[in-house]
Amino acid sequence: MEEVYFNFVYAPLRDAQRLLDLGGKITGIEVFLADDASIETARRLVSQVVGTQAWVFDWLQANFGFFSAIQAQTNVMFLVLTMIVLVAAFNIVSSLVMLVRTKTADIAILRTMGASRGAILRIFLLDGLAIGGVGTLLGVVLGLAFARNIEAIRQWLQRSFDIVLFDETLYLLAELPSRIEWTEVAAIGGMALVFALLASLYPAARAARLDPVEGLRRE
Repeated sequence: MEEVYFNFVYAPLRDAQRLLDLGGKITGIEVFLADDASIETARRLVSQVVGTQAWVFDWLQANFGFFSAIQAQTNVMFLVLTMIVLVAAFNIVSSLVMLVRTKTADIAILRTMGASRGAILRIFLLDGLAIGGVGTLLGVVLGLAFARNIEAIRQWLQRSFDIVLFDETLYLLAELPSRIEWTEVAAIGGMALVFALLASLYPAARAARLDPVEGLRRE
């Protein structure tokens, strides 16, 4: 917070006007809004009142570079999470392919007993969705638990290993803030389930195309 003290001076209005030789003029008016107020709506209403006599800008515009950097980091993190989910999807593909190989005889027996190709396809699709669903559920639960307790985890790591994580003088944060965006959690969870379903398509189709006679002959 030292930068705030270096850049701002609080003084009575009359004293500041006399010190800066402004007379009765005011160079700026700051408007505070409630937490649930719309910044865009407030800026538009103030602009209508002020007209062309002054320049109206909000705190997002005043710190455009900072918030642009945060948005870029958010996009990069979403890309990283997407790549992690893709790697997990490839693991589902390899696991189901190996399952199809090891269960060739069982699939052939099911086909000879009257199971259709569609039934075999649905079995392996549900298997892939089950794997992806369990992994997604565990990931969401652990991720939410970590996000809710990130400051406690940071303090524990600092005390246990005698290290400094996120130095206050460098990051200007007394503690690590954490706010859960449920829309993003739902989007990532839904993406993981979709990738799990897509990853199950090839092994399921391969199992459905298996010839019962050829499967029994291999066994």
